[in-house]
Amino acid sequence: MLLLPLVLAACQSVGVVTPEELPPLRESALGEPLEFSGDVENWTAGQTAPVLVGQTTVGLVRSDGTLSVSAQPAPLSLAEVEDVLLPAPGGGEERACSLRTLTFSAQAARAYRVSGLNLAASESRALVPQTSPVPPSPMLLRSRGETQVVLVYVDRDVRISGQKSCTGKYWPWDASASTWARGSSINVFLRKGWNTVSITEKYLGENKWQLVVQGGDTTPATPWRYNGVPLSAAPF
Repeated sequence: MLLLPLVLAACQSVGVVTPEELPPLRESALGEPLEFSGDVENWTAGQTAPVLVGQTTVGLVRSDGTLSVSAQPAPLSLAEVEDVLLPAPGGGEERACSLRTLTFSAQAARAYRVSGLNLAASESRALVPQTSPVPPSPMLLRSRGETQVVLVYVDRDVRISGQKSCTGKYWPWDASASTWARGSSINVFLRKGWNTVSITEKYLGENKWQLVVQGGDTTPATPWRYNGVPLSAAPF
């Protein structure tokens, strides 16, 4: 009897955000192993850098800004698909949902997300000692406006579709932490192996968000872009 009032109180504390309509279903599969190439925007001509996923070298950016990636082994650290594709804002914790229509074709599916490619310092460069707070690292990212294009690995085919409207805490261990509200829509069919996923997150103000997750790249395609942090700042 007490559960419903608690859920309603959590939703009313910051309000309810209505999710957007489900996005169209698009092809997302890249296959396995992960292999692709392309040009990097904003690259400094003349410098080269190994490309890493985690601590593993998977490719290279050459001096002319061309990128090649070939990742043979599957990721070892996999998590639930919902946690990978619909993480709580700011690393917080989801507390209550007034709407939840998500469906999973394979509930046991596990996933791994790569939001950006790390760059390592070349051997000829001296590494900068780490300080506190940790400075930004050189990376390759794919983003345009409010949309980020990421790489997602899944251990089996899985279709995820539906909406949810939830509230939560940014810092769940702190009773005084701010509460957030978000409406999310997702429509993806991920094939076993690597996939491209587009994630659009809009901040509506007053700790309210809208999230749309769709398989495939944007139209036109979003290129890889160097974030401009000097390679000497790489923590590898």
